Amino acid sequence: MDKIRNKLLGLVVIATLVVISLSGCAVAPVVAPYVLSGVMHASQAKKERAEEAAKQKPEMTQLQIRQLQTRTYDNIDKDRVLKVALAVLQDDGYTVTNANTELGLLTATKQLYEKKVDDPGTAFIKGLLGGGSISEQKFQHIEATLTVSSFGKQTRVRLALRLAAYSSRGEVNYTVVFEPEPYQAFFAKLEKGLFIEREGL
Repeated sequence: MDKIRNKLLGLVVIATLVVISLSGCAVAPVVAPYVLSGVMHASQAKKERAEEAAKQKPEMTQLQIRQLQTRTYDNIDKDRVLKVALAVLQDDGYTVTNANTELGLLTATKQLYEKKVDDPGTAFIKGLLGGGSISEQKFQHIEATLTVSSFGKQTRVRLALRLAAYSSRGEVNYTVVFEPEPYQAFFAKLEKGLFIEREGL
């Protein structure tokens, strides 16, 4: 799709330059700044889209996902883990939407935003027509599902995060979060909270 858009962009630029050359020198000074603006917008959009694409992570196996999302603790009561996990989520700005201590389940949400950058063709047209932003912020929210279960003397904690993005038509697109940083941060805070509670600090 991007290759097709880039070809169309090239054709638009060529067509515009042909029109300028056929129209004579009187039109060139008027049209040239718009063409230049369009090219600059397209170049900036291409750069920003490449930066956003570079942030994308490769697909993970189910085993890798479980390892990312799960931690096991020895000799810690399930209810204590749930209590501390609830506090950690709330401290991170989540609003708890469901809590079932019997099942060891917590769900919570937090508002976020996503940067969406125009493709070079759209950016060129915007620049040609006099400007306009080549990117926009799309608000979305992140959903956290936490399950805590007991296995003998061990307590297993699994945190699953996914992004929910809303389109202008009201459609919702869900994307599982695979970046390790939010999971690492949560479990580090959980472990610190469990330590503080155990030591009575």
